[in-house]
Amino acid sequence: MKKTVLLISGFFTILLLSSSTARAQATHLVVTSVNGGVNPQAGAPFNVVVVAKNALEQPDTVITNTTVTLTLNTGTGTLGGTLTAIINSGDSTATVTGVTYTKAESGVILTASATAGDPLLPGNSPSFTVDPGPAAQLTFGVQPSNTVAGATMSPAVTVRIEDANGNLVTTDTRNVSLAIGTNP
Repeated sequence: MKKTVLLISGFFTILLLSSSTARAQATHLVVTSVNGGVNPQAGAPFNVVVVAKNALEQPDTVITNTTVTLTLNTGTGTLGGTLTAIINSGDSTATVTGVTYTKAESGVILTASATAGDPLLPGNSPSFTVDPGPAAQLTFGVQPSNTVAGATMSPAVTVRIEDANGNLVTTDTRNVSLAIGTNP
């Protein structure tokens, strides 16, 4: 608190007290939530919440409308869908809706950057895991090229259940049967 002393006509002293209300300013972005804390599925849209924070790590409002853009920091898949949102002037939070990621893997990290508006430092998301999407296709892992009628096939035929992005789906328990057919 700042003290100011003012002497008026030598008769008495008035003590004025004033507090400095200097406002901290938003300095950087923080990704506070990826899909509400639940692993997103490969290819399915999910949300990412980005917050502008000050040097004290408190949410703080932006001065001008600030565009936030997401990029892939760590991971081998493709980041897609909607990758931008705006933190409106006087607000501190934006939700990027409709983000997608193609690869089922762990250790994915996104970076949020201010690409227009207030000059805020970028921030990374915590590392998260992307689960495979629902079963969508069967593919042959191994398929013998020639075999003799009545003999055991070698190598053995293997079939994979994959999502629409080619990620192995290990949670599908359907039985797969093979039949002999002819090529048209």
